Amino acid sequence: MYRCAWPGNIRELRNTMTRLAVRIPDNIQEISANFLQKFLPRPGSLQDGKGGDFVPVPADATLAEAEEILIDAALKRAGFNRKLAAAMLGIGERTLRRKLNEK
Repeated sequence: MYRCAWPGNIRELRNTMTRLAVRIPDNIQEISANFLQKFLPRPGSLQDGKGGDFVPVPADATLAEAEEILIDAALKRAGFNRKLAAAMLGIGERTLRRKLNEK
């Protein structure tokens, strides 16, 4: 966890810890690095415009929640450049603007 860049700072760390807390099976007493790795942000995610590595979305997330997570991740990776974030997501800039205004 120390090696992660945490581009979203405390908000991203808090969200990761929440996802982790929800996903840990009751019988687990110690978290292995392999288990934890699934929840940590990966360097370069979404940077190639094709989706990059992956952005963890809870299995029980609604479509709107999943979309919000992906949009937030794209904006962070793009340095909050909306044009670049839209390209990473494969949508138009106007579509991204509309989705942001719906929040």
